[in-house]
Amino acid sequence: MQIGYYLLGIVFVALYISTARKISPGLKQELGNYAFGLVVAAFIYIGFALWGKASDWYATELIGIAIYGTFAWLGYKYAYWFLGIGWFLHIFWDISLHMQEQAHFVPEWYPPACLSFDLVLAAYIIWRKQGIISG
Repeated sequence: MQIGYYLLGIVFVALYISTARKISPGLKQELGNYAFGLVVAAFIYIGFALWGKASDWYATELIGIAIYGTFAWLGYKYAYWFLGIGWFLHIFWDISLHMQEQAHFVPEWYPPACLSFDLVLAAYIIWRKQGIISG
């Protein structure tokens, strides 16, 4: 894996956080943007499977949508840490499933970019909610 792929994820997450902070009138709305993003992150992989005609992956990717959709909902509705955990767990989705040769339908650059994106966003959500990062 090239380091540039990981850096790409960091650039994208910085843009995502910056945009979410600008368009959100408060912390709850900002966290709502990240909850929505977690669901989108899961849907991206089903999109890759559909595009790559990897029908043997559809069920797996639908399970991912259910898992991360649940974390997004719990995080937005009840406790922010569900949202942070959901983003953190998405790292393992990237590593265990999509960085393998069997996931031929996923572009090579995407899992490492997604991994760094997920890690930074999970940490940011926890730090932001704890008041370590204000705004």
